[in-house]
Amino acid sequence: MRGLLDALLFTVVFAVLALVLVAITLEENVNATNPLNTVAILAFFLSPIVGTIIAIWRSKSRKVRAADDPSEEHAKPKQIVSKFDKKFKKRAKPSLNKKRNQRSQTNYSVVSSLKSFTTDVVGESNFQENLIEIMGPYTRDGRTQEIQCVIEREPENKFDKNAILVKIEGLATGYLPRDTAERVAAQMDNNSVESAICEARISGGWRTNQHDFGMYGVKLKIPKRGQIEFKSS
Repeated sequence: MRGLLDALLFTVVFAVLALVLVAITLEENVNATNPLNTVAILAFFLSPIVGTIIAIWRSKSRKVRAADDPSEEHAKPKQIVSKFDKKFKKRAKPSLNKKRNQRSQTNYSVVSSLKSFTTDVVGESNFQENLIEIMGPYTRDGRTQEIQCVIEREPENKFDKNAILVKIEGLATGYLPRDTAERVAAQMDNNSVESAICEARISGGWRTNQHDFGMYGVKLKIPKRGQIEFKSS
């Protein structure tokens, strides 16, 4: 591709120079049989050939430099990042991304008789990189998986003292909604539970192009109202 662009560039340059030379000869009313006029016309028609030859020569020169010095920038292609990927990198929170710690190990689990996943986790857009690591890259049809998660109290959270972080495989994936977190946090504190296992479902992760996609989302088997029971495993 770069060689083609070089060929077009040099062709245009030589063609323009030839046209300028023709214009000069015509302006000076030089006879049509004048050698200068003949040279200008030949240069115009030969410009594509000359441009291609120079482009090939430059391409071979670059390959030789790359072989002599593999550390040069041209020897290592840059990673292509789409607008879609940049969007998630801007949203991601580096402090929580890829964050794993031992607090995710728990001896408690949420007791639930629910048949469906009723509570939506919020903030998943900030943790798409983690969800992609868990579920795999986006596909045309998306993915769905039922999995265990850990809900973990985060009283040091500066935005909400009742915050409850949702982790899957040790990675942060979102938070319980504020109203749900307030109720669940109170019950966890009353039972001296810092973290508990809960059933979760991850779905989404479809993409047809960089403008048409659906992020991964997480739902939990936690009732939207009433008491929540915890059992020790």
